[in-house]
Amino acid sequence: MPRTQGSPGPTQLEEVRRQFEQWRASRTRPSPIPDPLWRAAVDLARHQGIDRTARALRVEYNALKRRVRATAAQRGARPRFVELPSLERSSGHDCVLEIQRARGAVMRIQVTGLAMADLVALTRAVWDGAA
Repeated sequence: MPRTQGSPGPTQLEEVRRQFEQWRASRTRPSPIPDPLWRAAVDLARHQGIDRTARALRVEYNALKRRVRATAAQRGARPRFVELPSLERSSGHDCVLEIQRARGAVMRIQVTGLAMADLVALTRAVWDGAA
């Protein structure tokens, strides 16, 4: 699979391998691999393959595979862009907007005749806690 711009290359693999080796050398007792190292391994595996990454980093193949699949499922579940119909102030159309976060929090907004820019600003203000 060709690498895309910004995807990890061989030097990135060596850097992450070095980080794993430093972590292994610094621990005094057995402990789980830290999350930042797992995230780096998953990113590499997505671009360079699970087998190659697992061998280079000396991590268990199936554990890395599970993490790669879990992150792929999370990414696939989230829309990157949602286009809503244009609303004019004088349109008189009702609009119900419901947004749900992955952990279950739901925001529902019902408006009539609000411009799209105002709806976006309102949504951000409520969701971020500014309102």
